[in-house]
Amino acid sequence: PGPPFAKQQPGGSSLIQVHAHTERRRAARITRMGAVAEGVQPGDEVPAVSHTPLCCTHVCIATTENIARSLVEAVAKAAVFQTLKPFGDPRTVVAPLSAELVTFLMGGSCAEGSAGVLSDLMHNLESWTISKKSFLSSFVSAASQSDTIAKLKLDLTRCETSEGFNPSDRERMSRELLLRYDRGGLAHCEETFGSADDLFAHKQRCHFRPMQCPNDGCQEVFGANTAGAHDASCPWKRMPCPQGCALEVTRRVLRAHMAGPCERRPVVCPYHHLGCLTAVFAGTLDNHCKDGAGEHLALVAARVGRLGDTVESADGKVASISVALGQIRPQLGRLAGLSGELVSSSARIATGEKALKELEKSVR
Repeated sequence: PGPPFAKQQPGGSSLIQVHAHTERRRAARITRMGAVAEGVQPGDEVPAVSHTPLCCTHVCIATTENIARSLVEAVAKAAVFQTLKPFGDPRTVVAPLSAELVTFLMGGSCAEGSAGVLSDLMHNLESWTISKKSFLSSFVSAASQSDTIAKLKLDLTRCETSEGFNPSDRERMSRELLLRYDRGGLAHCEETFGSADDLFAHKQRCHFRPMQCPNDGCQEVFGANTAGAHDASCPWKRMPCPQGCALEVTRRVLRAHMAGPCERRPVVCPYHHLGCLTAVFAGTLDNHCKDGAGEHLALVAARVGRLGDTVESADGKVASISVALGQIRPQLGRLAGLSGELVSSSARIATGEKALKELEKSVR
């Protein structure tokens, strides 16, 4: 059987098995080459060549991908710093800048002894990027530069032949940089073996061996050291429904399944507002309505009865209001008569006040 996370291909072998078989043949070929150098003729039994150690070449895939992304970002920033729109196109300087960056990082311009750990690589990348800032670039707004850098990074990442810095070059350079800077072996393996079989057995269990996700639909390849992290977030991993239905669905559609077709999705009984408090699921709602028809009918009858009592109570209140209005009506008539008398009195008072004013004028 192949190693864990080895996806079976139509031919019956996994990608990891094919890779391992190729490594075994490669190691055996190296051993034969060492034997021929010692004078062994073709066809003779090839003895073990102990003085030609075989070395594991696995590297941390996640680390090389991070280095590749950092290279793209550094080149994109430097290209924008070196060209100012509308006077130049940053893409035209990507090729020479990428070549210069490679030379710098591989030791052509780095300080002696600077390559020791991966943090040195990040420091050198930052130093080189800052050194590419021109005087005129300081007059360009940071927001404008950030937008241009983001667009150029996207172009370099998407394009198969990215203006002199294509993905294959970045992958190769990332691997070489990792081997140069990771002196402590934290992100790659250099364990040596005396025979091809020992090397092959080690590569089957190496912490940095490449693995392909076993989940149908996922094409991700990652290192064994990050297999757990990928498995915890892989959108194609099939998972049992947390609501308890019998189905397994992929993580990417799990939320939609729980909110939609899941038979264990909690729903509300149509008679809940009448008093039905039974917990119901989408898959059992129909049976609940059928089996509980009698109880639901009783709830409806109880509500109708309560409505009848309410109507009778309302009728009684309406009758009481009618009686009260009948008692008030005569009083309203008397008030209307008093209102007429008040108006007449007001008119007489006004006439008297007018006559009084005229009398005062005549006396003067």
